Amino acid sequence: MELRARTVVRQATGRSFLALLVIGAVLTAISVVVASQGSANSVEKATDVGILFASKDRAVTYADFAPELSREEALGIARKELESSFSSSAIADVVTRASVALYTGRDETADDHVSDREAWAVVFDDVEAAASGGGPGKGLRPGDAQFNVIVDAHSGDVLFSVLSGRLLPVDE
Repeated sequence: MELRARTVVRQATGRSFLALLVIGAVLTAISVVVASQGSANSVEKATDVGILFASKDRAVTYADFAPELSREEALGIARKELESSFSSSAIADVVTRASVALYTGRDETADDHVSDREAWAVVFDDVEAAASGGGPGKGLRPGDAQFNVIVDAHSGDVLFSVLSGRLLPVDE
């Protein structure tokens, strides 16, 4: 009788261990799926991308947050804005930087002023462009011109875009 009781206990223990093993595997699989889905809205770390504004009524403050728009989506939207503003030869070799930031300034889509709007600050460096109003022999040389695009981090709207840089003599 005692031998039979030990056998029953061993079988029950083996089944419990197997059940715990299966439950552990299921929980691990669920956590992996949840983690991979949550990565789309993970917190982005802000970095200073060196955005320039000529006007004091616009500013970006770098802050970490979870944007609805991915970096790739924001870059695609900003790239379309760049391509609609310049010829393909002027933007052939641009360098791109992007970061999440809080934007304060004019929202061109709503023609309104916004404060601390969560956005992607996208900078395209080395844009070849001539500046208007600079006078004869003046312009923005490559390396000195950047095209800045502010993209709403949730809606994907372009809030603001501008060509910035120092006005310098242009080599003939």
